[in-house]
Amino acid sequence: MTEEKTEGICLQETPYLEKGKILKVFTKESGLLSVMEKRKASHLTPFCLGEWVLRKGRSEIYTLIEGSLLDPFLHLRNSYETLVRAGQLTQDLLRSQLPGKSAPSLYLLFLSYLKKLGQFQNPALLSTSFQLKLLLHEGLFLLEPQSFPQFSLQDWEVIFPLCYAPTFTELSRIPLSPSLEEKINAFFQNTIM
Repeated sequence: MTEEKTEGICLQETPYLEKGKILKVFTKESGLLSVMEKRKASHLTPFCLGEWVLRKGRSEIYTLIEGSLLDPFLHLRNSYETLVRAGQLTQDLLRSQLPGKSAPSLYLLFLSYLKKLGQFQNPALLSTSFQLKLLLHEGLFLLEPQSFPQFSLQDWEVIFPLCYAPTFTELSRIPLSPSLEEKINAFFQNTIM
């Protein structure tokens, strides 16, 4: 049994027996991991960045040896809308990633989007942009308008910048309509299944 130290974001917790819980942790090096925490440590909750000392056993579930909080992402709890969008980012990530699949660039993207989420006047821009970038990362979306007739040419004028805006400032200026947000979300859900 080997121990490893890694930085990761807690995405989900599920109670286990009386005093334990199983955490879903997204790490830079190892991707999505299931971690057994045998004693409750209230500071290691969903939407927190931590440093995790884990022991790999015989199963795919790691055991938490020690965890320290690096960032509790308290800004995500400042508004209901921000919290809902953080939950959407998390669910999209959980649905798309296989356990143990290393995805360092996706980890850094997810981390940067969580950090910026509370600063956006329209958090839907971030969650929609993340869905498109996640599909691009997984090779499930080609930016070829003729391949996706459900999107109009006007839609593509927004989709391209959502995928490639070089800064968060530029991303915050993109005019995303609620109808296009719904269309992109439906496309994401159908594609990721």
